[in-house]
Amino acid sequence: MQYWIRRRLLAVVYVQIWPHRLRAIHCSTGKVFDEMPLIALRDDGKKGKVIVALGDSAHTQDAEALDIVNPFSHPRTIIAEPYGAEKVIRHCFNTLRKYRLFVSPYAVVVHPMEKNEGGLTEVEKAALDELFVKSGARETLIYEGDELSPDTLHYPSLFKEVNKDKASDVAQGRKVAGTLAALLGLYAVALVAFFWVAG
Repeated sequence: MQYWIRRRLLAVVYVQIWPHRLRAIHCSTGKVFDEMPLIALRDDGKKGKVIVALGDSAHTQDAEALDIVNPFSHPRTIIAEPYGAEKVIRHCFNTLRKYRLFVSPYAVVVHPMEKNEGGLTEVEKAALDELFVKSGARETLIYEGDELSPDTLHYPSLFKEVNKDKASDVAQGRKVAGTLAALLGLYAVALVAFFWVAG
């Protein structure tokens, strides 16, 4: 019950990920973040590499003096470098909440727009989930399908729809476990009765 209520109180953010673009929409306020997922790094000697700029502002930096990195650019997968990806997503969340006095926790619908041919693997889904939770999301939903409309996105219904197969598998597993337990119980009773009669 508490999870059902919580999903209706969470501020929902719809995030679309491309290798060279990150777009996020706060479904309640309509505020949009739409930038290149870049990080500009400067080598500070003993301190190591320091972040100078994030997002579109990193693109305008001097590429010869700095390292410009895209943590979402990889030939095979959607996440190339988790630490950098986390910094970009935090930048995204901070931009969305910039002018809010009260910050509601986010439920984030994560929608990879590329590198998802044949469906995401469970490893990729787990990596995305961990990445967004570390970046500040209270709850994540990894979505695969047609592009959603933030105006009509109803998070509790979408959560139920995306997780229906998982819930069905759990219910089926419980049913099988219950049947096995009943059969073992009958076997135990029969065994006791046998030894009681034989003895």
